[in-house]
Amino acid sequence: MKEVVGLPEEEEKGEKEKQRSPLTTLLFICVTLAIVMKFLYGLEPVRQFFAGPAKFIFVPILLFLGYLGTKRS
Repeated sequence: MKEVVGLPEEEEKGEKEKQRSPLTTLLFICVTLAIVMKFLYGLEPVRQFFAGPAKFIFVPILLFLGYLGTKRS
């Protein structure tokens, strides 16, 4: 019996399909950041730091992540 071998075009197509979408990467970063902050917020110094105006540190970060999410390459 002859062995079936994949064509080079199929291999290239498979490699292109394996690349992650920018939105998938953005979602991964957001979820990871949320989980880390959830655990860090249990520490008293971190909680006191974000109780004041320091909580607005995340506004530019969230705006930038939102910009990346809407920008499609």
